[in-house]
Amino acid sequence: MKKLTRLLPLLLLLLLLGGCEVPESLRMKGVDTDALLRRIRNEPDPAPTAEPTPSPTPRPGGAQGRVLDLLEALTRDDRAAVRDICDTIPGYRTAEEIESGALRALYTTACRNLSWRFLGGSEGNASATVELELTAPDLRGVIGELSALWETAPPTGDRAAAADEALLSLLESAPEETRRHRVSVGLSKEDGRWVVDGSAELYNALTGSLEQALTDFDLPAEKPADVEMGDGDKSLRHCLSDNFLFSLVVVEVLPNAPEGYTLRAEAVNKSSGPIVISARDVMINGYVMPQWHQELQGGERRTVSLVWDRGELAGRGVGSVKNIAFELSGFQKAAWPVYPSVTQPCLFCPNGYSADTTPLPTAEGEQRLLDHWAAGFTVLRVDYEGCWGCTITVAIENRCGEALWFSVGDAAVNGVEYSAGWSQTLPVGGRSVERIRIPAGELMLRDASRADTVDFHVYVSSLNNLEYKDGGVSAGGHYTLYAPESKQSETE
Repeated sequence: MKKLTRLLPLLLLLLLLGGCEVPESLRMKGVDTDALLRRIRNEPDPAPTAEPTPSPTPRPGGAQGRVLDLLEALTRDDRAAVRDICDTIPGYRTAEEIESGALRALYTTACRNLSWRFLGGSEGNASATVELELTAPDLRGVIGELSALWETAPPTGDRAAAADEALLSLLESAPEETRRHRVSVGLSKEDGRWVVDGSAELYNALTGSLEQALTDFDLPAEKPADVEMGDGDKSLRHCLSDNFLFSLVVVEVLPNAPEGYTLRAEAVNKSSGPIVISARDVMINGYVMPQWHQELQGGERRTVSLVWDRGELAGRGVGSVKNIAFELSGFQKAAWPVYPSVTQPCLFCPNGYSADTTPLPTAEGEQRLLDHWAAGFTVLRVDYEGCWGCTITVAIENRCGEALWFSVGDAAVNGVEYSAGWSQTLPVGGRSVERIRIPAGELMLRDASRADTVDFHVYVSSLNNLEYKDGGVSAGGHYTLYAPESKQSETE
């Protein structure tokens, strides 16, 4: 048997050379005749057969495929593709980059790390809806950290540039937190192809709530140096009101208190039930300030604090408080805040009576837009390209004998309409320094890092004549502000 096994290669060679078939009996004995023949012919062994793989999931078509195209283009920052699919996505409507390094870093960080899951939808001949779950980096915490940093260590100098630098630093060390959004993406068919309809909901989800975070963020006012305390403040006891319902007596003035300009007062509730004491239409040196109120239980006597933030005072140009005018009212708790039981005007002068008021602030290049016998409206300065948007600082004043309502409407930035959403009420003789803001989100929706032009209409009317009927106070006009070196101003 051993001899037969040794002769097998020779036998096969003879069969091969003779052109004969390999006998079936050899195959049946378990001899790998194919391998043996390859060795004789000096042929390589065949490559192993690949294991079968599952077929890839087909790429969706139609409206869902178009949404997928948009998401993939965003993650690879393909600006041309994004504009082709949805020309209303902020930051991609033009080929120009967003100038602010921090805003661009926020935007690309959010889009580059998108993930998604399709949940369904519906598709018609001309419109479609795609239900989508988007997961994006949550950038609200970064903005919150920046706000906290600003509170503890406000910068000096160019505050917008400092905010840009601080935000870039925070982005580098930010934890990888994400947020899920369920979004309904609308599409419409144009020239036979689907186009994604941009929306605030989609944009907010794509950027991890970036637009809302930027809108909510505000640069806190810089705190001024402490105001000086006059000799008349040191032994002061001034009765603001003493009536059948309550008494309120100022016992101490603290101009330099950490929380702000502070009046300490003894408050007494003379009734058996709860009451609310309210200071409304507050004006310090003629400038309108937030109102104050305090609740007291029946028969309660205690020391209360009337506090006004020093940042707000500084923003209105008030360095030293000369007089505080307000309307002091007392309410039964059940009637608060509509039906006062007692009301009286009050004027408190910490350093003795003075009719002086702080003059309206002035600034180089200010623009007095409205100089009417009843009202004034002056633009003090405009930050056209701040890190967080455009801010218009204005001084307004009431020059007539009744309360006035100021508002801004018919607004447009860079020629595109937007909702200004600003108004202010001033009592008789009132003044205020206000900030009208165009959030960074509004600018990004227009693919702009600054506002080249801002158009708006100023409306002023008495509170009882909001419809501008004959016989009532009304003033205002339409105005346009141009950023320095803007294309529009060059053509004027």
